[in-house]
Amino acid sequence: MKNMKIGKKLTVSFMLILVLLAIVGGVGIFATSQLNSQASLLSDRASAGISSARLGKILQQQRVAVRGMSLYAVMHVEEDYKSNLADLSTYSTQAGELIDKIDQFCVSDESRALFKDVSNEREKYKNALSAFESSIALAKDLPNKLIASAGEPNMEDALDDALGVFGPFFDSYATAITKLADFFDNASNEQAAAAAALFTTVLIILIAIIIISVIVGVVLSRFITSLIANPAIYVSNILNEIGKKGRIKFSDTEWAEQRKWAAGQDELGICAQSLGEVARRLGVVGESVDSVAQGDLTINVNSLGSEDTIGNAVIAMVDNLNAMFGDINVATSEVSAGAGQISNASQALSQGATEQ
Repeated sequence: MKNMKIGKKLTVSFMLILVLLAIVGGVGIFATSQLNSQASLLSDRASAGISSARLGKILQQQRVAVRGMSLYAVMHVEEDYKSNLADLSTYSTQAGELIDKIDQFCVSDESRALFKDVSNEREKYKNALSAFESSIALAKDLPNKLIASAGEPNMEDALDDALGVFGPFFDSYATAITKLADFFDNASNEQAAAAAALFTTVLIILIAIIIISVIVGVVLSRFITSLIANPAIYVSNILNEIGKKGRIKFSDTEWAEQRKWAAGQDELGICAQSLGEVARRLGVVGESVDSVAQGDLTINVNSLGSEDTIGNAVIAMVDNLNAMFGDINVATSEVSAGAGQISNASQALSQGATEQ
């Protein structure tokens, strides 16, 4: 990633962040869908369980109405007898509606089998109830046990016989309903446990993804920041040395230490490396100027081309100084020779004067 351009680095970083966000969003959507499905199943099974419980309660109310019919038939209270008969009809209608509702929730093989048992027992129960109602109607015309002759059919015995025949059908029907209600109750508990487990699992996954996203985000941000900041640190260090200290000469160790901040091949890295080359060139030229200042005009400065203003200027300066000092040497030699000639002439004149 070091050799990528800054634009690509930022693009890759944003793409990674978008991928993490997409993962979090995808997990959230999946979890929501699963939880909604679990909640729907839980609601259906709870509704089926409630309906089964209500069906059992209605069955008990029917039993109360049946016993009430028997009681009021013996007591010859016709109004209450008819009231219980009407209640029995109402309860039967309500039971039929609940049976139809429960049928919608029975989707598994086990629930269908239990529902089939309830339906079969209900048909038997309805037939037994119809027979019981007919028996009561017949028993009402029989004489009371107190006034009936010995061995003669009477109302109480007829009603007891009818209840005895009706009772087993009621018990079988109630048992089938209880089994179905227990099934849906257990299924609701299992579904609630499964939903809770799913919620816990999804919550753990989301927390883990969020933690990983935060860690990746922090690491990525620090990495990208270093890729951008390090070349800036490199540039700042060089400019600070040159601008504030006037220093242009660095040792190889210092250059190696500085270059670690500008190892990238992006725009900032290339810019920092170019500035480093400028500084190194200034250092080379500075060493040449320092040598000239020390009196060494034998240095050899390499020019980088016709556009190397500083390098060419130093070369020209050294050449001009060499030429100037060459002219001075020549002039000095000529002056020395002239002085010698004058000295010789003076000596000759002095010698001539002495001879005279």
